[in-house]
Amino acid sequence: MKKNTIVIGITSGIAAYKVVSLIRLLKTQGFLVEVVMTDTAVAMFGAEMFEKETGKPVFHKLVGKDFSWRDTVERKEVDHIRLADRADLLLIAPTTANTIAKLAAGIADNFLTTLALAVTCPVAICPSMNVHMWGNPVVQKNLESLKKRGFIVIPPDSGSLACGYTGVGRLKDTEEIAGKIGNIIKRGRRLTGSKILVTAGGTAEYIDSVRILTNKASGRMGLAIAGEAKLRGAEVLLLRSEKSVSDPFVPEKTFTTSSDLKKLLETYTPVYDIIFHSAAVSDFMPEKSFKGKIESSRDFELRFRHTDKLIDTVKKLNPEIKLIGFKAVFGLKETEIAQIADKMFVRSGADFICVNDIKRADIGFEARDNEIWLVTKRRAVVKLEKAPKEEIAAKLLDLCTRKETGNEKKKTVR
Repeated sequence: MKKNTIVIGITSGIAAYKVVSLIRLLKTQGFLVEVVMTDTAVAMFGAEMFEKETGKPVFHKLVGKDFSWRDTVERKEVDHIRLADRADLLLIAPTTANTIAKLAAGIADNFLTTLALAVTCPVAICPSMNVHMWGNPVVQKNLESLKKRGFIVIPPDSGSLACGYTGVGRLKDTEEIAGKIGNIIKRGRRLTGSKILVTAGGTAEYIDSVRILTNKASGRMGLAIAGEAKLRGAEVLLLRSEKSVSDPFVPEKTFTTSSDLKKLLETYTPVYDIIFHSAAVSDFMPEKSFKGKIESSRDFELRFRHTDKLIDTVKKLNPEIKLIGFKAVFGLKETEIAQIADKMFVRSGADFICVNDIKRADIGFEARDNEIWLVTKRRAVVKLEKAPKEEIAAKLLDLCTRKETGNEKKKTVR
C-alpha cells in the first residue's frame, strides 16, 4: 500500500527546531516526510538535522550551483514540480508573517512559495510569531484570504514566546499538529459531489421592535460541521443566525426568526443531499409583537404560542434527504436517550438524532467542547466523548455520511 507523503515547509521562525519531533511523530503514523526550507531557515538552523531525520535531502534552492537549463529541458525534471506531484499534503510549520503575506499575494520568490503554487493537495499552515505581529490586522486579513482559498490554518497557542513576550503566537504543540494532519489525510476528499446543508445558531422572536426572545446557542457546532464538510470536498451551505459565529471560508445565508429559517429551508432543502439541523429553534414566540418600544414604566403581559417544528418539515420538502437532527436536553439521563430520540424519529423521519446535555456548562451552548449521544434510526446509540466541537464534527461526519450496515451496537467513541 502506497504511503502518503507529507512535505514540510520550514520558514525562519525560531520554533523551527520543534519540527524534528514533528517529523518523528508523522513517521510514526506511517507517513513519508520530505522537507523544504527557506534560505533564512537554513542559515539559522542548517539542513543537516532535518536530512538526518527524513533520510532525504532538503530542498531550498530553486536554482542550485550546478543548475543547467539544458539538462532541465532535456530531462523535463523540475524539482518543485516533481515534489508537488508527490505531496499528499503540504504543511508549513512554523509559518512566519512574511510567508503568510507571500502566500496570500501569490508571490513565488523561493522554493517553498513556488511549491505552494504548484501543489494540488491540501495546504496547512502553522503560524508562529510575536503576539503583536499575530494581532496585526494585515496578518489577520491575509489569514482570512488564505482560509477563503481553502488553506487549513492551525492557529498558534498562547504562552511564553521566544521574544520574551507572553501571549498568542506560540507554535501549536507538535503532537496536536501531527494528530490534525493525520485526520486531514485520513478524511481525504470523500464528500466530493455531496451537497450538505447545515443550520446553526439560535432563532430570535420579537417582543417589540427592539426586544427579543432568544437562547444561548452560539452556532459553533454547526459551523464546525460545515467547515469540516467543506474540507472533505462537499458543496456546503450554512444557514446561521445573525448573532452566531461565522467563518468567511464557509458559504452562508443568515436568519433572525424561526420564520426566516423556515423560508430558507423551503428554498434550499429540496436541492441538497444531507442536512445537519443543529439550529436551536425557539419553541415559543409571542402571540403578538408590539410596534416600537414598550415603555419601561408600563406593565404588560405576554402570551406565547408554539412555533412550528421545522425539523418535521424537512422530509416533506425532500423525502430523499438524509436528516441529522439535534436535541438539546437540560439534565440528561443516559437511560432516557433512546426514549427522547424515539419521539423525534417518529415525528420527523430523521436518519440520526444527536442528543446533548445543555445543563453542563462545559459542553453544549456557548462552550467550545461538546459531548453527544448519536442515535441511529435503528436505535443504536453511539456516545461521542467530550472533545472540541471540531473533533465532534469530524466524528459525526464519519458516522453520518457512511452507509449503515445494520450491525450497529451501543458504543463509545473517544
